[in-house]
Amino acid sequence: VNNIINAASFTCDATCQSNVRSAWNTPIGYANSWLNEFRNVIKPLVDGAFNAASGALTGAGTALTQFSTVLGSVNGYLNDPIMKNLPGLSTISSKITEGRTAINNAKNSLDGWKTSLQTHQANANTAISELQFPTLTTFTFAIS
Repeated sequence: VNNIINAASFTCDATCQSNVRSAWNTPIGYANSWLNEFRNVIKPLVDGAFNAASGALTGAGTALTQFSTVLGSVNGYLNDPIMKNLPGLSTISSKITEGRTAINNAKNSLDGWKTSLQTHQANANTAISELQFPTLTTFTFAIS
C-alpha cells in the first residue's frame, strides 16, 4: 500500500523539511496576519476601557479632594476663637474632622485602585502584543 511509511527506510531530507515548514508556516502566516489585524482593533478598545475607568477614578478622587477642602474651610471657621466657644460647634468640628479622614482614606483607596488598574492595563497590552501562533524555523522528523 502506497500510503504506509516504512519507518526503517524513511528519511526527511532538506527538501522534505522545507515542504513541512512551508505546509505549516503558510497557514500560520495567514492566521498571524489576522491576529495582527485583531490586535489593531482590540488594543484601542482595551486601552479605551482602561482609560475610561482610570479617568472615572481620577474624577472621583478630585471630587473627594475638593469636598474635603470645602469641609476643611468650614472647619477653619468653626475653630475660629469666637466661634469655637459656641455650644455644640466643637462636636460638629470633630465630626467634620472624622469625615475628612474618611474622605482622605477613600481617596487613597481610589488611588490604589487606579495604580492596580494601570498594572492590569500594561499586562493586558503585553498579552495582546505577544498573541501569535508559532512558526516552524527548524524541523526534525523522526520515527521511533
